[in-house]
Amino acid sequence: MFKKLLEIWYPRRAQGIEEQREYLNLIISFSYICVLANICYLVLNLLKELPLGPTLTIIAAFIGLLITTRYSKSYRLPAHILLGLYCISMVSLVLYYRKFPYTIFLWMPVFSIISVYLVGRRFGGIWSLLSMSGIIAAYSVDKKWLPMAVDIDADQLYGAVIMSIVLTTLCALYGSWSFERYISKLTNKLKIQNDELIRSQVEIENNMQEKRTLIAIVCHDIANPLTLIKNYASMLEGQMEEKDDAKVAKIISACQMVEEVICDVRELEAVQSGKAPLEVESTDLVPIFNDVFETFRQRLQQKNLKLEFIYDPDIQLMVNADGKSLSMSVFNNLISNAIKFSHHGDTIKVTAEVVDDQISVQIKDTGIGMPSELVDNLFKHDVPTSRSGTAGEKGTGFGMPITSAFMEKYGGSIHVKSVEKNSDKNDHGTQITLTFNRSA
Repeated sequence: MFKKLLEIWYPRRAQGIEEQREYLNLIISFSYICVLANICYLVLNLLKELPLGPTLTIIAAFIGLLITTRYSKSYRLPAHILLGLYCISMVSLVLYYRKFPYTIFLWMPVFSIISVYLVGRRFGGIWSLLSMSGIIAAYSVDKKWLPMAVDIDADQLYGAVIMSIVLTTLCALYGSWSFERYISKLTNKLKIQNDELIRSQVEIENNMQEKRTLIAIVCHDIANPLTLIKNYASMLEGQMEEKDDAKVAKIISACQMVEEVICDVRELEAVQSGKAPLEVESTDLVPIFNDVFETFRQRLQQKNLKLEFIYDPDIQLMVNADGKSLSMSVFNNLISNAIKFSHHGDTIKVTAEVVDDQISVQIKDTGIGMPSELVDNLFKHDVPTSRSGTAGEKGTGFGMPITSAFMEKYGGSIHVKSVEKNSDKNDHGTQITLTFNRSA
């Protein structure tokens, strides 16, 4: 029965929205309580032969609120109207009755809780402040100058006091019940979502394990026949006519390219799954810079490039990292890319500096740069990002995801800034910034 009395005032658009039901129930229920309360006050006024106009006005206002609720788009407008009517009702009672019992203040805590629940902390706080300020101001007014104010004797206050206490308690109980029910529903909803997340996580882990197994099988099955093809092609190289020899060289080059892809896929999978052996410890960058320079000395000479390392020799560049992977997989990938996309005669600069408790290493080239959409996908292994270099060099597209994965394992970060070369820009090129945690 009570549920039907609530639902007849639900807005049509909100009838299927579960989130609004609790708020609408509270608004409609409090409207009923206020109508009931003022009917009681109306009876009291009749018995004491007091004017009925103010009480009838409040009853009409709350009936109007129920009608407004029925035709509103959501609960928010009726919620603000309800709070406004509560404020007006409480202030009006204080102004209308001289010597009105101070039990009116019993409504204030209930009003504050309900207002915050319905319209949030900000608006709920505003309504609470307005209500409290209005009641205090009404008590402060000298009612001798108010023609509508009515005197009531002490014996006439008894019924009003009892009614005020009963209605306040009723509203507080109903509000508490609504909050408990809302919190219970929210808890159940969160539990269901958490269970779904756990199930999804288990499914994802199972799928990832299946993919890792599939990758391992595919890489293994491809690697063996690929090695055989490469070996036979190498045996044939130099033993055939010039045009056929060139074809054999292409076969060998293609085999090497596939081998690089297999190697990168295996390395990326090992890093992401945690199988790669890493010893994150205090590592000196200077020896790594020297190793990198020696590794790429021949390629730098082939493209007539300069590789400069800029740092203060008086400052120790000690970082938390795994020395082997930092040299072979991080710096080798980044320097290789810088060489790949630089023009003959360019200079590649590697700058290292201490910034607070971190060490920043910038690898900057003045090559062809990258478009923004490529930069956004640079660390995604499932998005093609490989491009040919300025001398036709090929890549696998796995270098940057591997670099990013290792930097994450070190507890560092990597940031890319690039400007694509075109006729409108002269500051083209790419800058990779590596940030490491500094070690003692």
